[in-house]
Amino acid sequence: MATMNDVPQRSRIAQARVTGLDNAADRLRNRVNSAELVRVRRGCYIDASAWLRSPPWERHLIAAVAAGLSRETEIFCRETALALYGVPLLQTPDAVHLRTGNNGRTGRRPAAAITGAASRSALARAWHGTFGERPSGEAWLRRFNGVDTKRIQYPLPLRAEVRKGLNPLAEAEYQRALQRLAPPLLEHFNPGEVRLHAEPLELCVVDTACQADPAAAVVILDAVLAGRFTGRRVQRSAFDPWLACLPSARARARWDSALAFADPLAESPGESLSRVRIAQLGFRKPILQHSITASGGRHYRTDFCWPEARIVGEFDGHMKYTRAKALQDAEPAEVVVWEKTRERRIEQQGYRVVRWDWADLRSPETLRRLLDDYGVPRAA
Repeated sequence: MATMNDVPQRSRIAQARVTGLDNAADRLRNRVNSAELVRVRRGCYIDASAWLRSPPWERHLIAAVAAGLSRETEIFCRETALALYGVPLLQTPDAVHLRTGNNGRTGRRPAAAITGAASRSALARAWHGTFGERPSGEAWLRRFNGVDTKRIQYPLPLRAEVRKGLNPLAEAEYQRALQRLAPPLLEHFNPGEVRLHAEPLELCVVDTACQADPAAAVVILDAVLAGRFTGRRVQRSAFDPWLACLPSARARARWDSALAFADPLAESPGESLSRVRIAQLGFRKPILQHSITASGGRHYRTDFCWPEARIVGEFDGHMKYTRAKALQDAEPAEVVVWEKTRERRIEQQGYRVVRWDWADLRSPETLRRLLDDYGVPRAA
């Protein structure tokens, strides 16, 4: 099977209207019909191999770039804007989120077929050329699906009327707050020099967290308060100017609950979700990033700790092994040895170490049994 390293360079979006070539649109259409390219949005094309290799969260961003290229005045909001800022999300958005001042345009629009008139055999050849294997079953065909579009009306305080766009009194402040974002450079896609209009980070967080699942809201808030991936920490007070955009008292209650629970000491989405699950299951709140001193004076920082019970909790996610600063240049086998040595030295100080991963977080009952077996204390 071909590997990611076999791709010599990142793909870029081609636009028929800016190629400057005769019959450019016809040539691109023919390449779509032969499954060499996929049509991400009208007039925007990308190599089929790059699309197939890209995971769902990257395909969402590719579709966002294509939407911005198709219409330069688009304003990105909610989860799509957060993804453009680099904020980690618990789940990949199921559509590209855009603002609209026209009630007739609100709602979800399914993506057009991105493979044109390409036959199943042409799609199978594209799959084989990308991964070096023939597809089987039907699931592989979903990788050729496009990304839907969801247009959302402006928050109520910003509207002139329900059926109109922005309130003139609010529009100037809103327009000043808009950002021009450079989309992140992805593993198989280079967005080039494009800049996309996005709502301010603080509004995106407020507008998303108040209607998201509590766990998803905490993942967002933990990352934004810590400045993870965005490059700047956001103070809690920075959200205040946008709280008037919360649509109801219930939304305000959800926001207040998520913000009160948020903690910038959580260092990954997995740790944030772990905190939510621990609380939901009725266990005592752990201390985050607790330092344990081993023999020789070396300090080991733990994901979670219940010092009174002498129990350490560790979330095993991919990032622990690929992003830890102390292990950046280590081989995978060295990382495993380092982690085992670290755990042994923590245990030598009288602690028990309980580990869990994404599968355990997706099955709260499994996590509950695991924490109970290790004697993690229950909340009062």
